[in-house]
Amino acid sequence: MHSLTSMNLSKTWMKRFNLIESEKKNFRPFNYLAKYKNIAEPFSSKIVAAEHERIYQQFPQDEFDTSKLQLVTPNAKADAKQWNSAVENAEAQFEHQNLQLVNLELMQKYGRNAWIEYNKYLEKTQKNLEERVQSIQREIDDLNLKRRNEQVDCERGMKSLEGKRLDLIQKNLELEEVCESLEEEIEELEKSRGMNGEVNGEKK
Repeated sequence: MHSLTSMNLSKTWMKRFNLIESEKKNFRPFNYLAKYKNIAEPFSSKIVAAEHERIYQQFPQDEFDTSKLQLVTPNAKADAKQWNSAVENAEAQFEHQNLQLVNLELMQKYGRNAWIEYNKYLEKTQKNLEERVQSIQREIDDLNLKRRNEQVDCERGMKSLEGKRLDLIQKNLELEEVCESLEEEIEELEKSRGMNGEVNGEKK
């Protein structure tokens, strides 16, 4: 099961590696890190380079060594070296368990205060964020109110201009009527003058 999971991870990493390599071929400029002289090589670590090579070769990942977590009692025929190794392993696990107990005691003694301080930090952060949100909301409200007042003033100005336009249209209509009336009077006067001229000519 572990080997199968490692193989799946290797295939996933290979797909990503191939995508990166394909993108690098089309990237311009190609050596975009040349101006950074002190940048570290990506695989300068031997461990990282070896792991990258393992993934590239699609080799399965080594299984975790769990022997150090087991207490194996040597059999009666075991030699002194096996017994010493078993004792050292037992001492290491005992020390590990003892360290866990110490950590639990420290957590029990100081963990509560640490969580209290952390909660205070979260509450302070929440308060600061809420104040920031309220400040931004006030700015938004002020901006909306300003825009609304500008729109109301604009509406009043447009209504005033519309009223002036209608007054000018009405005056133009009245002037047209006056002009038409004057034109009719002029025509009547011209006709009347023409008729008078003809009568005077006949009398002579």
